Amino acid sequence: MWRQILQRMGIVPHPKLVRRLKPDKPVHGLFCCPGRYGIEAGEVLCSVPCCLCVAPNISNHIHYGPALMRAVSSHSTTEGMVRVEYSRESALTTVLCAIHMSHGPSDLREYLEWIVVERPDDISMNHALGTELYGHLRTIERINAEIITQLCVDARSVGVPISIETMKRAHAICSSRCVDVPTHADIFGGPALVPFVDLINHSSEDPNITVAVESFPFLHCEQNQMLLEHFYVTVRAEGGIHPEEELHYQYLEPTDRQSTNPLYWASRFHMFD
Repeated sequence: MWRQILQRMGIVPHPKLVRRLKPDKPVHGLFCCPGRYGIEAGEVLCSVPCCLCVAPNISNHIHYGPALMRAVSSHSTTEGMVRVEYSRESALTTVLCAIHMSHGPSDLREYLEWIVVERPDDISMNHALGTELYGHLRTIERINAEIITQLCVDARSVGVPISIETMKRAHAICSSRCVDVPTHADIFGGPALVPFVDLINHSSEDPNITVAVESFPFLHCEQNQMLLEHFYVTVRAEGGIHPEEELHYQYLEPTDRQSTNPLYWASRFHMFD
């Protein structure tokens, strides 16, 4: 199903990739399919047009984008031992995802509706984190609920009504799936939801993929500017991927010296690794 939905968007994943449950936890990942041969280093695993991604700068290309960028702001809240910081860029990406899910049929909307937000149940989370950290997590969830309500208010102020449930789902999707594509803040302007890339899990191991923005230059005759649809997020195999090996990357903070390395990129949404 995942492959068919992506193909309807014009995104064609590598034929040797399969999506299945991880053997050690109840979440899905992308794996090299079983067989005699794996995927060689440098092979393109997927190319995603930037115009199909959801990110702050892409809001400039929708008619209410400038007003939305003025309406949405950052959020910072401290409660006890917990501090939640939600950047303006993160908020914009979340609202844009919610808009795509709410207004008008599209292939991207179908993709966002198909996504299943996978997370352990409360009992498993309590057991894994311990009582104190689990209490902090519940505090974070309560603060996030307040942020979600405010994002609905911000969207409504520019004439785009979004339900609480839709914004809550957009927030959950972005919290677990958005990434910062390295060295290309000028194109995305912050965290981006990149179809296909969002299906790849993070790991403590060295990454086996690279992610970069590539372009096919085409000068727009009237506006004299590069068209967004001629930029692609390209995922390649790094060092070869063995049969049944999972695609994975590492989380890094934007200030880390490795954040400029295309082998790595950082998510601004994660609470802990």
